[in-house]
Amino acid sequence: MDNPDCKRACRYCWECGEDAKGCEDMEIECRVPSDCPAKLGVCEIWPSCEVGKCAYRALGGDAKTQKLGDCERRYCLSGGGIEAIPDLGDIEDDGNDCTIDLCWEAGPTHEVRPDGSGCAGGRGYCIAGKCVECMYQGDCATTGTEVCSNHRCVPSSCADNRLGSNETDIDCGGPCAPCESGQKCVEDADCGSGACTGGKCAAPTTRDGRANGSESGVDCGGPNAKPCGDGARCAVHADCSSDVCLNSTCQAPSCRDGTKNGKETGVDCGGDCSIACE
Repeated sequence: MDNPDCKRACRYCWECGEDAKGCEDMEIECRVPSDCPAKLGVCEIWPSCEVGKCAYRALGGDAKTQKLGDCERRYCLSGGGIEAIPDLGDIEDDGNDCTIDLCWEAGPTHEVRPDGSGCAGGRGYCIAGKCVECMYQGDCATTGTEVCSNHRCVPSSCADNRLGSNETDIDCGGPCAPCESGQKCVEDADCGSGACTGGKCAAPTTRDGRANGSESGVDCGGPNAKPCGDGARCAVHADCSSDVCLNSTCQAPSCRDGTKNGKETGVDCGGDCSIACE
């Protein structure tokens, strides 16, 4: 008899093959655990055969996917579910030599080093959270050809209160320290804001087509601009629309980045991911 009704014949569904009558939407039957198909999940899941039915249980341990630099470790509970455990060693590096990267209970933090302290890279000084070249005259060439102006070693002519050769404004621009907003310029490099507009240095904005001010990328990232798209420069996860910053670059959403992003309905599950959410 073709395609017999397995249940009426008092047979296991695995004996009748796929799509057998009476086995639609039934629990998977088994004789031994190896009869049970593997079940994908962000946690390690082991099958067992209990009273002829496949049963699954999550094992305790670290989740298969973790997010780097979020000060947390995702831990799978043996009874099911995932718990976020503080991990003070999972530090987010913002790439700034003038911040101290730490983990607190609230998450990553980046404390600004005190003004005048040495940069973490070993050269220069920290001023307002940025590494600068000099603080004192002795930090520059001792031959008298250089001066420390606006924390940069520049030619001594950049401190004579005159419009010198190649300077775009008095003692700034060109070979000198960058100019302030409103001073004359020729190119973006002449300005501390990185924006030379109409021959004058302009204050940075989130619509000037430049990566300046507190931005990490062009008109994106940082505390005041929108998050950056994939491939843009970043310092921390929050700079990116995917919430994943690795190697100073915003990453595209993936099903293994330890983050709920893209079309996912949970962390690395649902949506386009092959793993269904619990």
